[in-house]
Amino acid sequence: MDKSNGCSFSSISSIVVFSSVVFVVSLILVRLLYVLYCSSKPLSKRASKPFSTLIILGSGGHIAEMLNLLAVLQKGRLNPRFYIAAATDNMSLQKAQLLENSLAAEVLFFAMSLEVPFIQ
Repeated sequence: MDKSNGCSFSSISSIVVFSSVVFVVSLILVRLLYVLYCSSKPLSKRASKPFSTLIILGSGGHIAEMLNLLAVLQKGRLNPRFYIAAATDNMSLQKAQLLENSLAAEVLFFAMSLEVPFIQ
């Protein structure tokens, strides 16, 4: 058998496979560097609009969890806040009113007024 020194199908396919692997690895590296670069930059300062928020209060430990969550969130972003509770659930509305009064005390420090409707 005569073996020629010319290009054969197997050598061309190995070059194509090698080139494809190099291309894919290059794409992954570029994407990784881009993600690392973008993650180190702070998020853009968009005009933060407040969100109208509906808070549904139930009975049990759910109220305490919901009010604790509201206490640590950005109060200025969740405005206006609307509370809904059952007609027989006076304790939930009292706890929500206490939270709103404490938030209003903080807001009054900044010379703002806050009106929050309660629906029962």
